[in-house]
Amino acid sequence: MLPILLCFGMVHSQVINKKKLDSLLKNGQNYTALREISAIDTLHIQKSDLALFYYYKAKCLAAENNNAKAFQTYLQAKNMYLAIDSLDSAMAINLDIAYFLSVEKNN
Repeated sequence: MLPILLCFGMVHSQVINKKKLDSLLKNGQNYTALREISAIDTLHIQKSDLALFYYYKAKCLAAENNNAKAFQTYLQAKNMYLAIDSLDSAMAINLDIAYFLSVEKNN
C-alpha cells in the first residue's frame, strides 16, 4: 500500500495549479509563481501539461521583466500547443505575444 501512496504523491506534485499561479501573478508575487512553476519535473508530465508549463513560465518571466526568456518561452508554449493540435490555445498565445510585444515596444 505504501508504494501506491508514494506514487500518488509524486503524480499530485506534478499537477499545474492554474488557480494558484493566477492568484500569485495577480497579487504581484511573481518570483513565488516562478519558483512554483520551476519546481515541476517536466520529464514526467503529459504534453498538454508541458504546454501549460511553458505558458505559465512565460507569464512568470514576463512579470519578472525577463523579456527575452519570456518571449522564447511563449514560443515554446505555442509550438507545444500546435504539436498537440490545440489550435485555440496556440492562437490565444499569439494574443499574449502581441500584447507582450506592444508593451515591450512602449517601454
